Amino acid sequence: SSEINKVSDSLGKAARAGQLYDKFVNFSQDMGALGERLTQAQGTYDSAMCKLATGNGNLVRQVELLKTLGPKTSKALASNLLEATDAGNIAGELHLARCACVIVQPTDRRRPRQLGPGRNLCGSVALC
Repeated sequence: SSEINKVSDSLGKAARAGQLYDKFVNFSQDMGALGERLTQAQGTYDSAMCKLATGNGNLVRQVELLKTLGPKTSKALASNLLEATDAGNIAGELHLARCACVIVQPTDRRRPRQLGPGRNLCGSVALC
């Protein structure tokens, strides 16, 4: 009877260990899937910021150029957003877009010059 209890306890512990291992495998797979989705979300965010503030012909630059035409506005864009775009750069500064869409070197404040078609300073191809 005591031998049967020992065997039964051992089988119960082994079953429990198997269940715990399977649960751990499932958890690690969920963490991997979460990491992939976070990476995808970061890529989507970077692409959107490129269109908004850092890419060639970005929206911030376009609306700031419209603002120079004289429409009355009651609000201003956040300074960090202006700094992220070539519209907020000091003439002559080299600006590397966070998303590597374009590298511009403002030759004058009105018209930045693209240094390479979709390439960054080290020559690698831009991602967006």
